[in-house]
Amino acid sequence: MKAKSEITEQLRKAVKDLLLPIRGLKLRFEKRVASEKLWHPDFVVRVTYNVPFRIVGGILSHTSFQVFQDRISLLKQYADQDEDSVPMIAAPYLSAEKREKCRNAGICFLDLSGNVFLTYEGLY
Repeated sequence: MKAKSEITEQLRKAVKDLLLPIRGLKLRFEKRVASEKLWHPDFVVRVTYNVPFRIVGGILSHTSFQVFQDRISLLKQYADQDEDSVPMIAAPYLSAEKREKCRNAGICFLDLSGNVFLTYEGLY
């Protein structure tokens, strides 16, 4: 199992490789700022594409289904507090079942195997 920091670095490269070919899309990773909230995303990417928005993401380094479900719940709660936030799960690999559960829950995803789902106001 890969460490979260290793996945984070691979994620940065994968996000750029998979999303930057989209014409007109600009990405900027934000530094995490400590807050008073009990939970905060593992990464935040400022995106400009027609309208600006933020990807707020959780890195899934465990394959446990319970951890996966918990991360979906936390991301949804966090993103619901900011209408310009798009929740995303990133992992080394997401099975077809987990990718479908993400779509059904309104969670975008990206894995290091090249599977990606991102949708926001005209971007799909």
